[in-house]
Amino acid sequence: MKRAVIECPELTDKIIRELRIHDDPPCGREVHIEFTDGTEFTVTLTSTTTVDAKYYRDRGGELEVMREFRDSSTSPL
Repeated sequence: MKRAVIECPELTDKIIRELRIHDDPPCGREVHIEFTDGTEFTVTLTSTTTVDAKYYRDRGGELEVMREFRDSSTSPL
């Protein structure tokens, strides 16, 4: 499975002045970084819900899966 990567080359070699983690319900958590040059960077961490369902028949302890369903509230980057 390929995972998305967010690269931030403009942050390379910066010096962090302050780092804070805020709880921001219902949006999630936010990582806030202030650099010594006056710039700032924020990352918002959110959780998603995934529903996995199976339509099956129990054949004496062995499951015969006839169909699987998956729905995710995740959106690609």
